[in-house]
Amino acid sequence: MLSITTSINDVKVYNVTPGKSVPSFLSKKEQQRLQESKDDQPHLDIIQELAFPTLSTKARFSPDGRYLGAIGCYPPMLRLYDLNQTALKVQRNTCSEIIDFQFLSSDYQLIALIEGDRNVEFHNKGGHVCKLRVPRTPRCTAFDPHTPQLVIGGIGPDIYRIDLQEGRFRTTWTLPQKLDSEGFGINALAYSLDTCLTFAVDPISLTVYDARTRGGIVSAIQLPDEGTAIAVDATGLRVAVGLATSDILLYDIRSAVPLQTFTHHSDLPIHSLEFHISHSTKTLLSADSRSIRMFRYETIGEERNGSLFCTIEPEVTMNSFVTFPGSGLILVPSEDMSVGAFYVPELGPAPTFAAFLDNLAAELGRATQHSAYEDFYFISREELSSLNLESLIDSPLCVPYMHGYYIGKALYNRARVVMNPEEYKELPVKEQKEAIGTRPKIREKKNQSKQTSQTKPTQEKVSSHDNILDLFT
Repeated sequence: MLSITTSINDVKVYNVTPGKSVPSFLSKKEQQRLQESKDDQPHLDIIQELAFPTLSTKARFSPDGRYLGAIGCYPPMLRLYDLNQTALKVQRNTCSEIIDFQFLSSDYQLIALIEGDRNVEFHNKGGHVCKLRVPRTPRCTAFDPHTPQLVIGGIGPDIYRIDLQEGRFRTTWTLPQKLDSEGFGINALAYSLDTCLTFAVDPISLTVYDARTRGGIVSAIQLPDEGTAIAVDATGLRVAVGLATSDILLYDIRSAVPLQTFTHHSDLPIHSLEFHISHSTKTLLSADSRSIRMFRYETIGEERNGSLFCTIEPEVTMNSFVTFPGSGLILVPSEDMSVGAFYVPELGPAPTFAAFLDNLAAELGRATQHSAYEDFYFISREELSSLNLESLIDSPLCVPYMHGYYIGKALYNRARVVMNPEEYKELPVKEQKEAIGTRPKIREKKNQSKQTSQTKPTQEKVSSHDNILDLFT
C-alpha cells in the first residue's frame, strides 16, 4: 500500500513495497489461507511476484528498459520480469549461489551468471547454453560491449577477461600493488561506455584499465581505506568510490585528489553506488546495509556543497539497490522475501510501466496536506476580552493579525470552558434530548404516511360515490 515513509528537506518518499509473501514451504491449504487473508488487505504490487523464497541479493534493468532481472535464494535462482506486462516471465534455477549477473544483450536473450563455485553460466532465450570456470572465487563482474568481453574480479590480484566473440580467456589484468592477505582481491568493478575504461576497486587502490592499451593499466590511485563499491557517471569523467568506513569519495578521472567526500556516519561499508540523472538534475545514490542516502553532487562549489538530498531507511537489511533510469523508482533487494520498492517524486517521474504512481502520490499528497493555520482560531478584540485573555496580547500565545488575533485551539477551548462551564455541561444533554425528541416525530410522520397510503383508495371511492349522488339531487 502506498504510504509516506520519510519526509526530509520536504522530499517525500513513498513505500510501495508489496505485502508479505507467502512462504513456499507451507502446505497448500496454509498457503491458500494466507493468500486469501493477504488479498483482503489493501496492497499495491508494482510488479507481480516480485519476491523470492528466502531473500534477494541483486537486481538489474536490461539496457532497453523492458526487463528486470533479480537474483536470490533459496534455492538460488534468477527471475526475469517483463515490465510491459508487469509480471514474471521466466525463472532460471542454478546449482550454486549466484554472486552477480550481467545482461549481454539489450534484452534478456543473453545473460551471464557468476556463481560462487567459480562457474560462469551463459543463458540465452531458451535456457542454459554453456559453462566456464574461473581460477578464483568471483566477487563482481562488468560487461564491455565494445570488445566484447566479460570482466570478472574476485579473490586475488587478477582480473579475468572472457572474450565473448571468440569464446576464450584473454590476457589477465593484474593489480599493481598486492597485500599478503587471504581476503585480498577485487571488491567492485565498473565500466564506462563513453571512455571505454574499466574501473576496479581493491582494499588499497582504485585502478583504471583500458583494453586498447598493452598491459591494460592506465593509472592507479591510493585510497585512504578499503574500497567496497564503485560507480561511473554517464560522461565517464566522474567516479564515486565507496569505502568500508561509510565514506564516499567523488573523483575526476583527471585528478588523484577527490572532489568531494560524503559520509553515512554509520561505520558500515558502502555496498552500492549509482549516478542518477533526471530533468537535468544529477544525484549520487549510495547505500549500506541500513540506509540509502542521496546527494546532489552537481552543487559542488555552491552553498549546498555536497548536501544530503534524501534518506531511505527500510526496516530490513539491504543487500543492494537499483533505480529505473530517469525515474524516481528504487528497487531494494534485501534480507526479506519481498523486493523493496520506494518512489521518490523529487528524484524523477514514475516509469512508464508504473505511471499510476504519480496519480496515487498526488492524491495522497492532497489528502495529507493541511493549512498552517488549522490549529488556530481567529478572534476579534471583543471576543478576546469576553474570554478574559487580554493579558496575552503581547505574548507569543496571541498573534495579532489584521483586525483580530490568532490563538491556539486548545487555549480557546479551555478559555470557553472556564468562562461558560454550564454551556459545556448542558451541551451533551441538549443533544441527547433533541435526538430523543425527534424519534416520536419521525414515528408520527411514518404512521401518517401509512394511514394516508391505506385510506387513499377508500377516500377516492367515497368522493366518487358522492359525486354520483349529486347528479341525482
